Amino acid sequence: MKFLDKTLILIMLTLSAYTVSFSQEIETPVDEKKGKLEITGYLDAYYNVAFNKPGVGPTLWGPAAGSRAFDINNNQFSLGLVQGKFDYTKGEIEVVADLIAGPNSVLATLGQFPSSTWPSALGAGSFGIKQLYGVWKANDKLSFTIGQFGTHIGYEVIESSINFNYSLSNLFNNGPFYHTGLKANYAISDKVGLMAGLVNTWDNFDDNNGFKSPVLQLSLMPVEGMAIYLNYLVGKGDHAGTLNPAFATLSDPNSFTTSIYDLTATYSIGKVNLGVNAAYGSYHASDNSAQTVFSSITKNKKDNPTWGGIAGYFNVAATDNFSIGTRIEQFNDFYGVRYIGAKNTSITLTGVITCAGGSLLLKPELRLDSSKGDNNVDGHVNIYNGEDGKTKDAQQTLGLAAIFKF
Repeated sequence: MKFLDKTLILIMLTLSAYTVSFSQEIETPVDEKKGKLEITGYLDAYYNVAFNKPGVGPTLWGPAAGSRAFDINNNQFSLGLVQGKFDYTKGEIEVVADLIAGPNSVLATLGQFPSSTWPSALGAGSFGIKQLYGVWKANDKLSFTIGQFGTHIGYEVIESSINFNYSLSNLFNNGPFYHTGLKANYAISDKVGLMAGLVNTWDNFDDNNGFKSPVLQLSLMPVEGMAIYLNYLVGKGDHAGTLNPAFATLSDPNSFTTSIYDLTATYSIGKVNLGVNAAYGSYHASDNSAQTVFSSITKNKKDNPTWGGIAGYFNVAATDNFSIGTRIEQFNDFYGVRYIGAKNTSITLTGVITCAGGSLLLKPELRLDSSKGDNNVDGHVNIYNGEDGKTKDAQQTLGLAAIFKF
């Protein structure tokens, strides 16, 4: 029996060693071959009430001071977006398919729909491709991205599950939202990074001219908790979202260029988060036909129309499940050449209630918008319609959003 016991033990040890060796030989190659797929996303819904009672439906949408990009409906239960993001990694390769559906997908993917259809299509439950790109990580410092990817411009993003405030800033509303092209990211050091690339005209899948738009970003992390991004974009023929009908006469997309300079900075210390976003954009005529149009837009007061703004952010985690924060913004589109032809001041106060272990976010929000004087050189005041059918120079809204993350 002792001999049998020893023999049995020896056989079991031998089999165990063989099993471990065999597992090591086949499991690692299988993992490398299959790679890793991660699926994340969210869906959101909201209810807004505007105190000046502009009516039911998409009455917060339009060329007005404080116009909303996504939460445009007043006095009704409204859907936002459902997002499904598929992120596949295998060694040096990453592939991302970021898909969205719902009313707000029309605005998030501007180039898929003519601007004339936006208001009527907002409730259509449309499907859109938010991002679709591949990344090659050449080494620890250098990577290349090709496809359709979110813009580097601005502080906020499309995802309501990431932004602190539910309503979006006017700086965000005026884009761009996404680009299609090629870019390279290089980590100069642990504190300095550089991105450079070439893209088609922004917020559109197809290019309308032969000039590929350069995009640049310099990222700085000077101290722990602080990040600074200096962004730049220039291209031919972009006038998506302009309110001024004079742009319709610019049939040649090569007759003018658009430039955007953007600064984004964040700083976190303990439970407090601070942020700032400043942007300045301008149109530049490349020939006499465009110069004539720009002169008419500005009433000969400026060679090239401009727009810009600045927003400050502050939020603090009061408890593990509740945070509160504010955004204060000044935006100026004096010549009416972007989505919002206005000189607008906006103050947004948002609470974030975290439920279900972080899978559900409730965001009560109060937003105050005001507009001073004539908003462009034509003397046309783009402000709010009240319940009496007359324009108002201010609007206050109270809303509640529910965001389910998965």
